[in-house]
Amino acid sequence: MLNKQSLNPLCKLEKVVNEDFAFIKAYEQYIDDFTAWPHKSLKNTAVLESLFDEINPLLRSLFDTYQSGSRIYETNCAIAKNCDYLRL
Repeated sequence: MLNKQSLNPLCKLEKVVNEDFAFIKAYEQYIDDFTAWPHKSLKNTAVLESLFDEINPLLRSLFDTYQSGSRIYETNCAIAKNCDYLRL
């Protein structure tokens, strides 16, 4: 069903569930864009469209949470690194 499965981040959702967040940025291209999903070789895309409708809101929420959390984390790291200069 999915061509080049090992290259497709959609096949690596299990890693994200197991808290391996290295692939989260790769999901951005799939959010809200069904045409980016691998379906060119399928004659009937109804099942994949149904999966997209189920997974897309979850991917959007996951990516948004990651984006906002990563900004806070990077800010905290920068403050910790420069704490002596800031005299906090």
